[in-house]
Amino acid sequence: MTNFWTEYLFPFLTVLGLVILYFTAKNLLPSYFNEKGKNLATKEDISDLTQLVETVKYNFTKETEHLKSNLQFLTNIHGSLIVEERNAIVDLNEKYFSWLNLLLDTGFDNIDDTDNIAIDSYRKQVGQYYSSFLNSQTRFGLFLEYEDLSKYADKLKIETLKLLGTLATDYLLKIKHMNIEIDFMKKLTPLPEQSGKYKTFLDQRSELYTNFNHILIENYKIIAPMAHTFQKMCREYIYELIKKQSAKESQQAT
Repeated sequence: MTNFWTEYLFPFLTVLGLVILYFTAKNLLPSYFNEKGKNLATKEDISDLTQLVETVKYNFTKETEHLKSNLQFLTNIHGSLIVEERNAIVDLNEKYFSWLNLLLDTGFDNIDDTDNIAIDSYRKQVGQYYSSFLNSQTRFGLFLEYEDLSKYADKLKIETLKLLGTLATDYLLKIKHMNIEIDFMKKLTPLPEQSGKYKTFLDQRSELYTNFNHILIENYKIIAPMAHTFQKMCREYIYELIKKQSAKESQQAT
């Protein structure tokens, strides 16, 4: 029995066990390692996917904040432009009517019209007011979007220049020349004869002033309705700008 076990059965069982172990290892171990590899790959894929999702979320959040910042910046710029546009309209009105009122001042700011230095100073002042109006109109044209109002401002300027622009300064220039003539007359004419000539100058001065006033009034009748229309257009457009700005602020608040 011992010899049979030793010589035949034990070697047979050993070989059989080795065969079974071989086939087991051959069939099961690759599946095991394949499955472990799949699990490892799945974990790595999930890690990569998680990292990708976080990166996308970060970039999306960053880009959203950037867009919000740009939108706020553009909104602020637009609001500033509305304010600048409104200010430009108000400033043009102030500069135009300051110039117009100076042209209509028949008292010439209470200057002494027998003093040529005062006359030159007043004529210079008229030029300065007109220059300020032109500078304001440049700003007005830069910020204004309402083309009809801009065109009407040009039309009003042209008509004002044509009808009133040089009326006062031309009158004062004539008075200045008359003052020079009076000075010469006083120097060259004997004293007894001066009173008659001086009366002639006063009559001429009075006639000049009467004609100046008449033309001024008639021309202002043409300018006045245009100036009132311009004011009305400016006022209505300013109200529109205020509504636009209020809508923008309400939109920001929501």
